[in-house]
Amino acid sequence: MNQPSPAQTTSPDQVWFDELQKPDSYQSPTKPCDVVMKGGVTSGVTYPLALCELAREYRFKRIGGTSAGAIAAAILAATELGRQKGNPGAFAELAKLPEELKKTENGKTLLARLFQPQPQTKALFDFGMAILGATQVWQKILVTLTCFWWQGLLGLIPGLALIYVETRAPTPYQYLMIGFGILIALLGAVIAIAVAVWCLILRLPKNNYGLCKGLETHKLEQQELNPKKPKSPKAKEQQVALITWLSKKLDALAMTEGKPLTFKDLSEEKIDLRLITTSLTHGRPYEFPTSTQYLYFRKSDLKDYLPEYVLDWMVENPRPNSKTVENKFFREKEILALPLDENLPVILAVRMSLSFPVLFSAVPLWGWKLNKKPEERKPEQMWFTDGGITSNFPIHLFDQAIPDHPTFAFNLTGAIAKPIDAPDDTKLSAEAQHANVNNEDYWLNKDIKTNPGKPPKLDEGSAENWFALNPNKGIYSVIGYLGSILEVSRNWQDNTLLR
Repeated sequence: MNQPSPAQTTSPDQVWFDELQKPDSYQSPTKPCDVVMKGGVTSGVTYPLALCELAREYRFKRIGGTSAGAIAAAILAATELGRQKGNPGAFAELAKLPEELKKTENGKTLLARLFQPQPQTKALFDFGMAILGATQVWQKILVTLTCFWWQGLLGLIPGLALIYVETRAPTPYQYLMIGFGILIALLGAVIAIAVAVWCLILRLPKNNYGLCKGLETHKLEQQELNPKKPKSPKAKEQQVALITWLSKKLDALAMTEGKPLTFKDLSEEKIDLRLITTSLTHGRPYEFPTSTQYLYFRKSDLKDYLPEYVLDWMVENPRPNSKTVENKFFREKEILALPLDENLPVILAVRMSLSFPVLFSAVPLWGWKLNKKPEERKPEQMWFTDGGITSNFPIHLFDQAIPDHPTFAFNLTGAIAKPIDAPDDTKLSAEAQHANVNNEDYWLNKDIKTNPGKPPKLDEGSAENWFALNPNKGIYSVIGYLGSILEVSRNWQDNTLLR
C-alpha cells in the first residue's frame, strides 16, 4: 500500500485552521457565554483563533478586556455584531487575522508597521526597537554605538586630545597619562551617548509621555514639520497606523455603514462590551462605557489619536444637557462633553485602554476638579493611560452569584506539567508535556479542538505565575527584583482570582 508523501499529508492543525475559515462553521451557535481577555503586548494577536473556535458553538453575550486584550475584545464584539446582523462570514474573516498580521513587506510584518512613532520620537523608538531585538549584551552595545556613533566620537575627543599631547611632548609619566587618556576617551563616549539618549527621552513629555499617539506618521510629518507642503502621491501608499487600521476593521466587521462603531450599536444586539483604562489624575481605573458622564474632550487634543471621522462623530453627538455652550471657559477652550455612554465610539475606549506606558502616549481629556469652591471650579486636564496598570485581567467584570452561562477567561501562561508516571486520566497530552518541557505557552487546550465547547479539566488548567529571581546576575537581578515588585503590586488581585 502506498504511503502518502509529506506534501500530500495535511496536518490536523491545518485541517482545523481551514475549518475556522469557513463561514458555515459559525451559523448556529446554541449557547451564550462571556469572555474576558488579559492584556499583554502580544496577546491580542494570539486570541483570534481561540475565539473563533468558541464561536462555533457559543454566542458572545458579554465581553471584557484590558490593554491589548481590549483590542481583541473590541474586534470580537464587532465580529459578533456582524454575525447577528446576518454575516456569518465575519468570524471567518477573524480567523484570517493572525495571517494578515504576519504578512511581510520591506522586511516588516503588518503588525510591526502598525506602530508608527511621531517624528520627534522616531529616533528613540528606533533605538528602543533595536535594543529589544538584540539578545546578547555585546549586540546591545553594538546597536547603541550604531545609533549614536557621532555622539560617541565627540565624547572621545577629550581623551584622544590628551593622548595626542602626551605623544607629542612626552612626560616621565607618559604611559600612565596615555592610559588615563584612554580611560577619559571611553568615559567621554559613554557620557556623550547617555546625554544623547537622555535628550531623546526628554522629548516624551512634549509628546504626552509616549512614543506613538496612534495615527499615521506621514500625515503627522506633513502637519507638524511642514504644514504648507502638499501631500505627495507616495503618502497615500504608506502603511496606515494602528488606530486607523483598527477603526476601519471594527467598522467593517460590524457593518456600521460609514460611521464609527459605538457602544449603542452593540447594546441594540444585546452585546455588552466593557473596557478598562487607568486615570492617572484620579489614581484609579475607569470602566467604559459607564464612566463618561463627567468627562470632556477637545478636538485639537485628540487629532493625532483618532481618525477625523471619529472626532467629527464625537463633536456632532455630545452628551446632552452638559451646558458647555453656556460656560465661557468651555467656549474659549473649545471643550465639548464626551458623547453619552451609548454614543461613545468603541475605538476611543480601546485607545484609552491601550496606552502601554512609553510606547503609547497618554490620552488627554478634561474633567472637573471638585475640591474647590463652586465659583472657583473649572475643567482641568486629565490623563488616562493603560488599563493594565490597575486591572490587567478584569475577570471580575461579569461576576454574579448564580451564573446561567460560562465565562471564558483568556490568559497566556504555561500549562500544569504532570509527572510521566501519573495515572492516565491526569496526564497531559504529549503536545502539552512537550510545551512544558520547552517552556512554551499551551494556550489552547487540545480538547477544545477535538470537542468544541468542552472545557479543560481542572488539573489541565494554567499554572500559577512564577517570577524567578537569581541573586547572582548582578544589576539584572536588581532590575528583576524591582520588576517583580511592580508586577505583584499591579496584578496581585487578578492573580489571586485566577487560582
